[in-house]
Amino acid sequence: MSQLHKTKHAVIVGAGIAGLMSAIALHRQGIRVTLVERDPPTDPSLQPENAWDWKRTGVPQSVHPHFFMGRLRMHLQEFYPDLLDKLFEAGAGQSTLADYVHPKFRHRLQPSEQDARLRTLNCQPPVQKQVVGS
Repeated sequence: MSQLHKTKHAVIVGAGIAGLMSAIALHRQGIRVTLVERDPPTDPSLQPENAWDWKRTGVPQSVHPHFFMGRLRMHLQEFYPDLLDKLFEAGAGQSTLADYVHPKFRHRLQPSEQDARLRTLNCQPPVQKQVVGS
């Protein structure tokens, strides 16, 4: 039996995206999780239009948009489709590879059928934290 399956309880320090996703993965394996976070939880009434008002002490990048790159978005689609749906419901957007290519160079882009699978998922950090942390 693996060490993971012997584990009954895990403590995760930090409720950033890594801590929250780890908590979800462990919880769905039947492991009780305690999540320790320095900052207060997001306001449940938080909406995308006022998400920038949420400040995290000591985390200056908390106002930067979060991007889940294509492979992570594909992983969410495969293993956590419910979470992906909630992120879209909360206002997360998607971008394709072509969206990141400067207009001057788009004529050089040779699209592939696989490009559609590698869409990024974009959202404001407070929205992402509220959805993933709920």
